[in-house]
Amino acid sequence: MAFEKLTESLQQVVDRIEDYGSSTAEYFKLRLFKSAMKFSTALVNMLVIGFISFLFLIFVSISVALYLSTIMQNPFAGFMIVGGFYLFILLLTLFFGKGFIEQKMLLKFSDLLIEEDEPVIEKISNDNLRNDRMEDDRMENDTMDDVLDELEIHNQSTLTPINEKSNL
Repeated sequence: MAFEKLTESLQQVVDRIEDYGSSTAEYFKLRLFKSAMKFSTALVNMLVIGFISFLFLIFVSISVALYLSTIMQNPFAGFMIVGGFYLFILLLTLFFGKGFIEQKMLLKFSDLLIEEDEPVIEKISNDNLRNDRMEDDRMENDTMDDVLDELEIHNQSTLTPINEKSNL
């Protein structure tokens, strides 16, 4: 009888572990799907906005180049100035902007992949850390006050007034 109950209990434990494993697998599949969808929609949005911005920049650049060409009365001068401007921007980006661009991209895409609940957990743990630090500071201040009080008591008992010393 006891052996059957033990076997039954162990079977229930095994079943619950299997249920937990399958539930966890389903959860991570859904989380992966959600992250993939966020990433892909952000990527499509960036590509569409980037393409439209690129077309705008092309038309504005051609307009500026034609305008500069008519002002300088040389058909190539405006295009060379605009090309030189873009070459200058390219060189600045290559030498100084690589780290900045990488940092911004990493921040943007990591924000997309982080779960909404995680900042709350981080905030709670930061609040707990702040409370722990405040408690440590209070304990440190209490300890310091205790030490000062002990020194004051000790000084009062060991120090004698000057008049009493002169009588000795």
